[in-house]
Amino acid sequence: MKDYFPAFRQAVECAFFRAAILAAVAWVMTNPASAQSRVADGTMSNLEALLNITCNGIEILGFVSMAEFVLGAIAVFIRKQWNLGYFVVGSIFAFFLFTLATPGFFNWMSYSGLEVDAMLPAAGACTIYALVWFVVYFAMCFMPAIVAIRRDHPRKNLLLAYNFLVFLPFVYPLLFWYVLKDEGKADEKRAVADSE
Repeated sequence: MKDYFPAFRQAVECAFFRAAILAAVAWVMTNPASAQSRVADGTMSNLEALLNITCNGIEILGFVSMAEFVLGAIAVFIRKQWNLGYFVVGSIFAFFLFTLATPGFFNWMSYSGLEVDAMLPAAGACTIYALVWFVVYFAMCFMPAIVAIRRDHPRKNLLLAYNFLVFLPFVYPLLFWYVLKDEGKADEKRAVADSE
């Protein structure tokens, strides 16, 4: 059989070439992270994209629901429930700051995790932040039902059921309006009874 590549055969038979092949195989076997760097980079990119989507979702949901919360606070003040109104306004302010801080916190954790090669703990911290935000968000959404239950409203179960429609426009302030409907009359009756 004719040898078409005599120079290649000589190179393969060379001890230096065989040593180089063995060194490359040993290096890949002892450094699997470097051998899979493209896969790892793709995984980190996907994780960073997921954190970005979560961050944007939190910010959009916070800004969209802010108008409903402010209208609910106005309904509380119209019903002359000053203490509850101040509490609702303070909750709205804290919620708004919490929402505004979300992109900064997520970016800080993402870039810090990438710099020190600890992206998974950074993603865990962002997940905990997002879960706390959602708990605060749903507590704000269900505040009319919470007030109705705490004040032992006669239709508290119906108000709790209606509170699941809070994502529709103007439901939140209407719920506060209805929950506090008889509070002013009850205060007037107490004042009249005390004066007698």
